[in-house]
Amino acid sequence: MSRGDRARPGAAEDGFVDAYAVLGVGPEATQDELRAAHRALVRRHHPDLVPPDQRPEATRRVQEINVAYGLVREPAARERYDEVWHLRHAAALTAQASRALGEVDRSAAARYERLLRRAGQWAARVRSGTAGSGTTGDR
Repeated sequence: MSRGDRARPGAAEDGFVDAYAVLGVGPEATQDELRAAHRALVRRHHPDLVPPDQRPEATRRVQEINVAYGLVREPAARERYDEVWHLRHAAALTAQASRALGEVDRSAAARYERLLRRAGQWAARVRSGTAGSGTTGDR
């Protein structure tokens, strides 16, 4: 998959097509809303309606739109697609939360290291007899 494909709505490196992103609707869209979105997108990107130099890209885009609509057009197929879609989004949210927790963990580790460094500085002052000198910067 090219870099341009990854930047497109609904394109994934593993080949999964996010039909809702391609069609520009949410997963709560009705069948009528899906049909209207599909028709509007095909009308906007149809190869016969763009300049000749843009036809290959328009053809590819209409094919992408048709594939996405085909995944959710029929209620039974949409139900199966939605199961996978929800699992993928749950996994993405889990990964995002893990990254956020990793950032929190790194922040906590940095605070712990600062605390240990200050404790070591305090212990060094105690050993040297300067701990009672009235400095309050490390409290």
